[in-house]
Amino acid sequence: MSVRLEVSRRDDIESLLYVLLEFYHGTLPWYDIPARDGRSELKIMVDIMKADVSPFSPFGIFLAQSPPEFTAYHAHCASLAFGQKPDYALLRGLFRERMRKEGWGADSPFDWANGSALEKGTLLPEEYVID
Repeated sequence: MSVRLEVSRRDDIESLLYVLLEFYHGTLPWYDIPARDGRSELKIMVDIMKADVSPFSPFGIFLAQSPPEFTAYHAHCASLAFGQKPDYALLRGLFRERMRKEGWGADSPFDWANGSALEKGTLLPEEYVID
């Protein structure tokens, strides 16, 4: 019998944090865990890498090598109770403030935002050739 675990919005924003960290660093600290099988790899990943977020843990050190917005984002995730709604404005604001400090602007719309960018019903512009 398998155990079903419910996920929450907290889990979703924590997962997004890992995606953003991977975009920033190109990897995550648990990618090269030596393990005999997938189950033991998962146990090491959960028990050691994600559960221990002290400053001297592997993940804590990894966060310290990241811009401070990631640490603040992670702290917000960790502070949430299971059913609690995340402060999405705070989380967006962290990265918007970094963009402002760096002089970056939201300079382009999404591909689908401009009706003339793509022909309706297709995801690929004409200049892409699919063999």
